[in-house]
This record gives sequence, structure tokens and C-alpha cells, in this order.
Amino acid sequence: MKIKLSTLKSQVITDNPELLQALTNLYAFKIPGSEYSMAYKRRNWDGKQRFINNSGVFRTGLLDRVLEDLKKIECEPEIEYSHSIPSQMNHHQALSIPGFTYYDYQKELINQGLNKMRGIIKSPTGSGKTLIMAGIIKSLATKGRKMVVLFNAKQLLTQTYEFLTEDCNLKNVGICFGEGYVYGDIMLCTVQSLEKILDTHLKESEVLLVDECHEFSKGRTTLAAINSFPAAVYRLGFTATPPSETIPKYNLEGAFGPVMEVANTVDLVNDGKLTKPIIQLVNREYIANGADENMSYDDVYNTYIVQNESRNNAIKDIVYEISKKRTARILILTKSLDHGRIIEGLLR
Repeated sequence: MKIKLSTLKSQVITDNPELLQALTNLYAFKIPGSEYSMAYKRRNWDGKQRFINNSGVFRTGLLDRVLEDLKKIECEPEIEYSHSIPSQMNHHQALSIPGFTYYDYQKELINQGLNKMRGIIKSPTGSGKTLIMAGIIKSLATKGRKMVVLFNAKQLLTQTYEFLTEDCNLKNVGICFGEGYVYGDIMLCTVQSLEKILDTHLKESEVLLVDECHEFSKGRTTLAAINSFPAAVYRLGFTATPPSETIPKYNLEGAFGPVMEVANTVDLVNDGKLTKPIIQLVNREYIANGADENMSYDDVYNTYIVQNESRNNAIKDIVYEISKKRTARILILTKSLDHGRIIEGLLR
């Protein structure tokens, strides 16, 4: 048996059709709700998504899983690489960024990303995931190498751009979103604006990084994006919450590779790197004056949450109480930008 390996897709080649069929069945999973489709009802489709097709083709990021399953039956296939990795791309140690000192777990994740070249970097919320990304970019940003860093939200993109350019002083960093475009060999781009960089980065980028990659695990457009860039031998996703459902998990691993985790939230809290969270529920009287059952979800959310004066004032009061007791940096998470602006206005 042999596995022909390439950047995006690989193929199991064997003269044992029964083994290939067993692999195909092992990597076939029922799609929730598929029984309601016409194709399923007409028995033209079994309702499953297959991650290894009848020809043995699979997404390269699943290689570790495939090899592990073959090892269970004492099968060790020959690996044939159909792409070459330039020797100058072999980095083994994280390069430092002036003004920052990596924690041990951050440095370890950077080095794992550089050496393994593909995978999903799992790091808890608040653990410095953006600095880990910056360390990888710094370590690979030599000789004008092209990179793409994908985001699913403009706000995350602009925050990361400012961090890389202003705090980390990285050069040749571009930005691309709906209202703006600045070219850079290291291009930060929202998935919604990806068409703007296809001519400059699709075929030439050697590095693909994806922030909050779990958000790319289901949608047709987002999946197409992370399964593109054929020259990107470095393919790394970043998330605090990899999907647990089988199909989204395999979608993500197929594009990037296995999950890399050095320290979880409990470890970092125990080490004093993260503050132990305290959850407090605030009871509020809810009065839906003028509620209309025909209102859309967006209308209900805007009326009773975003524009809810008593709720927003309650948030303001909580913030003021905390600020009176101690000096602290306070983060308020909101679902919508409009809601965030209203809260910001109340706090001024």
C-alpha cells in the first residue's frame, strides 16, 4: 500500500479493494437531517458525508488519523510526497518579538506549528493566541514569502492588523476587507473579501493561517476557503474551541491537521497565567411591552437587547461598581457592533 501525499488532497493506493472499501466506510458519517432530503427519500443517496472516496482520495490533514487506523491492522503504507518543501522553510525555533516575552506554552505552540507545519493550534481564550500567531508569522516572514491570514469578522482582522504592525512592528503586512485594501505579502483578509486577493495570493502563498478556525468548519464558502491555496505547505488554524461534532471536526482537520494543545484553561489558571472565572447571574424583570409574535429574530434582538435601556443601564451599573472597588481592565462582550457602541456611549 502507498499514500501519495500532496498539499490539499492525498490518495490511498492499494490492490486490496476490500481494505479500501473498509476505509471508505470508516470515514463516512451521517449528515444530520439528511433523511429529509429528496435524494435520500428516493434512495439515491445514503445521507452520509464521505471523507475518503471510492478512489481513496482524502483531505491531507486527515493523514494522521488514516495512518493511526491502518496501524491498528498492522499496515504501514509507504508515503510518497508529490510536493517539495524548500529547505529555507524549515524553521525549528520561535523568533522573538521585541517587547514581548513568550510564556513556555506559547513558545511550545509556536515551535510545534513551525515544525509540524500543519494542524489546529488550540489555546484558551485570554492565553495570548494572537501573540502565538504573531510569533509564527515573524518566524516565517523571510525573503518576501507570501502568507494569507483569514478572518471571519472585520473587527478581529483590524485588531490583529494593529497588533502586528504597531505592537509587533512587523513589516509588509496588508489588510483586505469590504471597505479597504492595502497590499502586503503578509495579507490579512476576511473570508467575505477573499476574491480581492485571488490574483496575488491564491497560487503563491506558502503559508495559510486561519483565526477562529472553528467558524470555518461548516459553511460552504468558508470550507472552500480553507481547502484552497495549493502552495501553502504551512496550514495552521487557531481556536480555543475546536468543534466536537464529527463532520465539522473532520472538515477542519482535513484542511489543517490534528489539534495541538499544550495547556488548557485549568492549567493556565493554576499557573497564574489566567484569572479564575467567576460567573454571577443577574436577575432582571422582563417586560415585553408591545411584543409581536411575527417579529423576526433580528427585530426581537434589536428591540429587547440592543435598545433595551434598563438592561444596558444594568450593565453600566455593574461596571461602575467593579471600577469603584479596584482598578481593572474590563471587557464587555456583545453580539452586535451596534450594541457595543450603545454600551460604550453609556460608559462615557
